[in-house]
Amino acid sequence: MGPLYGENPLYGLRELTQNAVDSVRELEHLLKVGTIANISRLSINSDVEITLNSDPWNFTIKDRGTGMNLEIVKNFFLRAGASFRKSAAWKRQFEDEAGGAKIARTGRFGVGALSAFLIGDVINIYTRHYSDQTGFGLQFHAGIDHEEIEITQKAGDVGTEITVPSDKTRILTLSRYLEQRDERAFYYLLDSPKIEFRLFVEDDGGPDLLRSMPRHNVNERVAALARSPRWISVKSDKYESVMWDRTSRKLGSSKYYASYASGYTYCNGILIGELDDPSANLLIEENSIGNVWEVVPPTVSITDHAANLPLNLARKDFSHTDERLVDAVWKSMWEEFIASLVYSNIESPSDLLAFWAAEDVMFTSMYWFPFIFGKDEFALLDKGILHDFSPSRVISRKWDASSLPEILGDKFVDRTTCLLLSRYGHHDSRSDVAASFEARPYGRLGGLDFENRHGGSNANIFSSSYKVMTEKTFNAVFELAKCPKYFYAMRSNAHRFVAGGTAYVVVSRSSDMTDPLVAQIGDFVVRACADKRKMEPMTILTGYNPEDQNSALADVWRRSFSTTTIPYARKERQMRIKSDAPILAHAKTA
Repeated sequence: MGPLYGENPLYGLRELTQNAVDSVRELEHLLKVGTIANISRLSINSDVEITLNSDPWNFTIKDRGTGMNLEIVKNFFLRAGASFRKSAAWKRQFEDEAGGAKIARTGRFGVGALSAFLIGDVINIYTRHYSDQTGFGLQFHAGIDHEEIEITQKAGDVGTEITVPSDKTRILTLSRYLEQRDERAFYYLLDSPKIEFRLFVEDDGGPDLLRSMPRHNVNERVAALARSPRWISVKSDKYESVMWDRTSRKLGSSKYYASYASGYTYCNGILIGELDDPSANLLIEENSIGNVWEVVPPTVSITDHAANLPLNLARKDFSHTDERLVDAVWKSMWEEFIASLVYSNIESPSDLLAFWAAEDVMFTSMYWFPFIFGKDEFALLDKGILHDFSPSRVISRKWDASSLPEILGDKFVDRTTCLLLSRYGHHDSRSDVAASFEARPYGRLGGLDFENRHGGSNANIFSSSYKVMTEKTFNAVFELAKCPKYFYAMRSNAHRFVAGGTAYVVVSRSSDMTDPLVAQIGDFVVRACADKRKMEPMTILTGYNPEDQNSALADVWRRSFSTTTIPYARKERQMRIKSDAPILAHAKTA
């Protein structure tokens, strides 16, 4: 087992647990359909009972499942790589006529019994199959190198009990993992079949194999993991159910720099990945959609009767990516987010910003308020939605949300103009110089990128780009240690004007400075500075390139609304929802 799991006993715990849980599910199914009548099952307080002892050091797992007969013990349990759940006998009872499994089966690789040797060198087994009418089960003990095994009869009830003599290090590792179950993603997710853990271990601080979680934020992590899940269902024709947890499990108070206790993947209730250091982001990767959207990977739970989920042998990762599954979860996340937006109490642009400040589930953004602000309506910031909107010009501003109503109320913003608010560059004067120039490459919507496969690829959406800033900031650029040569060309073509007592310049790296828009820009800044406030640096883009821009977000948006943009007012906004909009299924959770 070393190549698969090293010497970590946690994987013995997981493999034995999933075999016990599968066995319980199978017996419950046979009782439900009437294949067998009520039988005498092992007397324990739950479906599965796991006990750890330190006097002596040992591990015991009992289950009220189907048990095993002599054929199953010989041909499957004691044979490496042989899984009873792939046998003809199992399929006759637990598959339908089309070959579909009637119940979830977690074990699939035939390594369950071998994994017990990660806990100790010898295993002691008692088991009685549900079909036995004599009242006697089987008992035996085996070592990993034993060539012969003596199997005898023992009176007892239906089910299986496995006891593994162990040692201090391995039992302490298991005990500490179970005691600290609130501090990490636990290996078992479900309430049924029910598992009871009984720990009779005196911990004197000896060694273990468990990788400790960081202690500095343990209370935040415990609180985040303790929040009740809000499961959102995803349609799937391959799996019996796919659900993702919409609950915020944020660590810390910052929206833009927080980490999350989420992103885990469960199959039939069992955690996929590293157990002592849970593997987040196996299914939904934690990555950005350009500089606009940062996804917060949710925890995903999959019910998979037919063993379709492409797990590797160690169950620590996927053997390959199920692209349809990933796309379906992404689509559902966009639907849920848009529904939460549409059914919120937003009535104005300021409410929209307040919604985003409070929203801490699924998506964040370090660089942008991810909205396209129009005069009376808005949309989500996305290259596909921009394509549908086809604005004649875009005003890209640094973070100055307080001036949003004044800007949207100005005549410069009309039905063909939209506003974007950027968070990037809200720094001191020296950093603001770098933010205004070095981090804002021309020809790309003020640095707005769409790199992720679910957001699309980069695109030069506009052909003309103009920068507006104070003359003082503009001149400070040339004092930087590394000033790009093309800045000097812009300096000679700069257009200067005064607004509110402050000198401003309009510059462009490649656009025609004789464009009439330059004069309009000056008039706009003059009006915006009427209250004597200094304008933040901004970018104005024109010359929209009508190239086809598709994305997963745009697809959901298009199928949800009858127009590209939707009103700020709630009642009017909801009137734009199509009768067959995918977000309607999410209305109750929004």
